Amino acid sequence: STSINAGYNIVWSAFPLNAGIMGMYLLNETPDMDMSLYHLGITLRYRLLDDRLSPSLLITRTSIDREAFTADHRWRVNLRANYKLREKMDLRLGYSFSNYTYGSVRPDAITNEHRFQLSIMQRF
Repeated sequence: STSINAGYNIVWSAFPLNAGIMGMYLLNETPDMDMSLYHLGITLRYRLLDDRLSPSLLITRTSIDREAFTADHRWRVNLRANYKLREKMDLRLGYSFSNYTYGSVRPDAITNEHRFQLSIMQRF
């Protein structure tokens, strides 16, 4: 099995933007089947209202290739917002969209997933 991971994040001090890129490659060889996976992503986060509100965006692309089949592909988009209600309490809103396109292991199969999330986080 071979695995390579890399990531880079940058935080600007002159303006309230964070950005990052990430990548992963995995190769797993077994007597039954070989599988390879790659995952790439970018993320952006912006801080507003004296850091009380932080919207963010994450976009990822994943490909899974199994021996004897064409590759499966997944796109994911996450939109999130974190709002500081009090010193140790945050309100979090999130939306995620995922698109799965399966290879020949499940011919012509596509799954679209929408997920909404609302939470309050209390730190002690």
